[in-house]
Amino acid sequence: MKHPYLLSFSFLLALIACGNSENDPGKPSGEAATLTCSPEKIEADATGHACTLHVTCSSGEWTAFANDDCKSWMTVRVADTSLDRGAVNVNIQANTQTAARSGSIVIKSGQTRLTVPVAQKAPMSVSERELYSNSSGESLALTVTASGDWDISSDSEWIKAEKLDGQTARVTTAPNEALASRSGTVY
Repeated sequence: MKHPYLLSFSFLLALIACGNSENDPGKPSGEAATLTCSPEKIEADATGHACTLHVTCSSGEWTAFANDDCKSWMTVRVADTSLDRGAVNVNIQANTQTAARSGSIVIKSGQTRLTVPVAQKAPMSVSERELYSNSSGESLALTVTASGDWDISSDSEWIKAEKLDGQTARVTTAPNEALASRSGTVY
């Protein structure tokens, strides 16, 4: 052995390089990360929604992603990050289905996970998009499907529109004395 000191020095250097992370003040050793997010949940209208989540993480590195249950209608992009805080841009597409939908965004640091629930309303639908009434006037019923409260009205004096309950509306037309075609809008 020509250079026993060189071998000993190399072994000592390897031990020093494998030291624990307690010497690194930026990364706590063995502690679970603390994650916070604002807002803590997202509620979107049927027309779509874009928002920003503000994230704080005690351990530095973190990421965010859409859970599998909503990847087809929501995009999540981590942006404007530093080691301990940053932003997540969320874009929710318009809901063209007949039912409300839900999903979640996961913010992760190591083994720590924070789940942000996402709920999106269903679009409003009406059983008939066009109504035709005879000249003597008549009353027609509409079925309304909506995830929230709704109201109905008309832009014409000869059309009376009223909400009967949470799922039914009635549109009544007055007789047409002029015997000429007329049109109006119910909204």
